Amino acid sequence: MFRHKEEGLEGDASLRAAKAVDSVILQGGDQARVVVIEDDEVVRRLLRIALKMAGYEVSEACDGPAGIKLCISERTDLVITDISMPLMDGLEVITFLRRSMPQTRIIATSGGLIHGGVDLLSEAARLGADMTFSKPFDLRRVVKMVGVLLEKGSVGRQVAEPPPPGADHPRSA
Repeated sequence: MFRHKEEGLEGDASLRAAKAVDSVILQGGDQARVVVIEDDEVVRRLLRIALKMAGYEVSEACDGPAGIKLCISERTDLVITDISMPLMDGLEVITFLRRSMPQTRIIATSGGLIHGGVDLLSEAARLGADMTFSKPFDLRRVVKMVGVLLEKGSVGRQVAEPPPPGADHPRSA
């Protein structure tokens, strides 16, 4: 379960809080556009709320195909994609974006650091993610790195946070 430790939000309470905050946020004009592709509704809402509060225009999708459709249909400056999702995983999303929209910045996230012997965050970086975060992540740090990537362009492919202890053991996503 995703936890936002600064807010103490988890489970149904976080969903209710996200809906309440979401209902009072207004969308602005010429902000940078961020597309969040995440199958976990709570994580998706928290990212959207935090990014809107930071002044970004945010669209969201619950899976890879819907996210790619959003990216194609509207100007997209940065994509935050989960790696483990139904229908199309984040690695496929990253590959598509790098081929079709190479200037779009990409942040990849994953709660399952190793799947089938593959380090998912390292693979995301190899495929073209500008930055990666393991879940649970610090929401403020993700928002800060969105700003860094958008202001300065790609800061190089990097893992923003080290994997948690014991991450060298395979975990399901």
